[in-house]
Amino acid sequence: MRRLSVAEIVQKVRAGEHFSACTLDESVRIRVTKYVPCIAMAIHNGNRMRPSLVAKTALSEYERWYEEDPYTGDCIDSLPITLTGLDSRFEYDLNRSPEECIYDVAWGKHVWRQELTEKERRETVAKHRQYYQLLSGILAVLEERFGRVLVFDIHSYNYERWNRPVPLFNIGSEHVDTETFGSMVTAWQNRLSQCCIANESGCAVNDVFFGRGYALRYIRENFPRSLVLATEIKKVYCDEKSGESYPEVIRELKLQLHRACIDMAYEFAETMTTWNKTKKHHLLSEKPEQHLVQIDRRLFSALRRFELLSLLNPVNMRSERSAFFRSGYRNNPSFRYRKIQIDAFLLKRELLNLPVEKLTDLALQELYAASIQGFNDQIDMIATRDQDDFLYNSLRYFGEPTERDLENARYLLMLPPIAEEERPEPSFDSAEAKRVFEEEFDRYGFRGVCDIQKNVVSDVMVINRDKKVVVKQDARFTRRELRYLVHHEIGVHMVTTINAAVQPLHLFRLGLPVNTKTQEGLAVLGEYLSGNLTMRRLKKLALRVIAVYDICNGADFKTTFEHLVDQYNVAPKDAFTTTTRVFRGGGLTKDFLYLSGFTQLYSLWKDGVDLTPLFVGKCSRQYYKTTAELLDRKMLQQPEYLPFWLQEPREKENNPIFQYILEGLK
Repeated sequence: MRRLSVAEIVQKVRAGEHFSACTLDESVRIRVTKYVPCIAMAIHNGNRMRPSLVAKTALSEYERWYEEDPYTGDCIDSLPITLTGLDSRFEYDLNRSPEECIYDVAWGKHVWRQELTEKERRETVAKHRQYYQLLSGILAVLEERFGRVLVFDIHSYNYERWNRPVPLFNIGSEHVDTETFGSMVTAWQNRLSQCCIANESGCAVNDVFFGRGYALRYIRENFPRSLVLATEIKKVYCDEKSGESYPEVIRELKLQLHRACIDMAYEFAETMTTWNKTKKHHLLSEKPEQHLVQIDRRLFSALRRFELLSLLNPVNMRSERSAFFRSGYRNNPSFRYRKIQIDAFLLKRELLNLPVEKLTDLALQELYAASIQGFNDQIDMIATRDQDDFLYNSLRYFGEPTERDLENARYLLMLPPIAEEERPEPSFDSAEAKRVFEEEFDRYGFRGVCDIQKNVVSDVMVINRDKKVVVKQDARFTRRELRYLVHHEIGVHMVTTINAAVQPLHLFRLGLPVNTKTQEGLAVLGEYLSGNLTMRRLKKLALRVIAVYDICNGADFKTTFEHLVDQYNVAPKDAFTTTTRVFRGGGLTKDFLYLSGFTQLYSLWKDGVDLTPLFVGKCSRQYYKTTAELLDRKMLQQPEYLPFWLQEPREKENNPIFQYILEGLK
């Protein structure tokens, strides 16, 4: 990290530069990613002492750690302007006056076994003075720019020494101008009260600490227009006695405290400063940090040729179908697949070596960590293809039908057929389908490829990496089926593929965790909003739920096939296709997500939720807020293409009965 003098740092702040640096003596770290009326400090985060002082201290490393505030710097790293102390408070305490910043006795223990020299004391006090020169320079610039500044002064406290229940958070407000800022203190207390960390919650004011520290007093005396929220965190994130830390608790604390700080900073900025932005995530940087750019590129490089479904399409489906039918449905198929050309172990190791923990933007850190876990689950599926473990790996990634999913499926399957759908219709072959899809490419105005192939399970599918639509050679389609498949495959799968190709973040080309549910939910919603939904289609999706439920409960291929044929009167050829979709690879459970995703996306559309953010790439509803925020922060581009059915919904062109049918879905 760059080392700069206090004057150089303040000069950069005055110039409005974004930078990370530490002071020349490496006692303080500063990070600026955006200029906003908010700064966060963790003055007791550090644990370093000058070597000459370590030799003189009477305290062990653990004794010093016990009274320091470890990980408080990590808790504020994601905020736009941060000051983090790197030295131990036992060298000098930044929350005491310069005259008292060097302890002789602390918490009943003598700090030094050998008296410090006058030179050592002068050097130590100079570090204390330097911090407040730096803080003053920054606050002066921010007050000049915004009128007022909010300062988060973050600490932690040992709670086991208390013989009564104590809160997760404590705000010290004794030296706060309550006439001016009382409402802000109350707002901060209310916001922190919403947090729950390691089953602990609660926020009190002036309970275990009162806010009598020097930092708060200094800012009030020198910058009376600004507010300091001195906040103590109960050390639930570590074992006070052993010094052991709890990474999962720390991660959750960082995330929840980040959200609370952004909410509070936005309320303060909106009501008490001249800052004039309209959304709280405008407090965060629009520029991707360098670690993000590197991780995103490395992730895409590792996975750009990885496509799960292409490795799970049986190459002998037609011959196995013939053999299965000749056996009278008694002999389960034995599917073969393309050879696997990846080393699962090496690929997983490559992904796990990506330093996601270095991302200071916690929303992106969470997104990339979850995505990498999802890709590893998919790699595990490929590594265990045709083995018993494949099903368990599929369940880990895609999940299994819930009771609600089953109720929705059974509800649709019990509905009577629609008379107009039962009338004979002309059917069209794969060549006609290819022509229709190519016309749709032209209508959207982007380039794509449409191929006819033999060995594919689906009648139509999109290969994202190749921007290609594949039509099964022996498939037949009615005119309405072609219309809804055009909106399904081109209007969603191809549109999101094309939009993703121009995104600055390549992750949206690879796909967010379990984006299948959202992608297929949008695609079926497109069938409805284009006016092409059919009862047959809904029943087909419902049958997939039943088939997935069967395999999750131990059924084999022929049992599931017979269940569809005997109980639901499915034609043997269709039953074979549905069962193959679910049993390929050893048990692919994703197909229940079509109906589940449609139910979810239909509900969102009906509630008036803007679905546009879901079209920037291979998005997941679970990360809708993160995606929308990235769009607002200009870290993602607005989707260039949107499906016609989203721009001009034509749901009224469906049979009116569907309005009532869809209301019955839970």
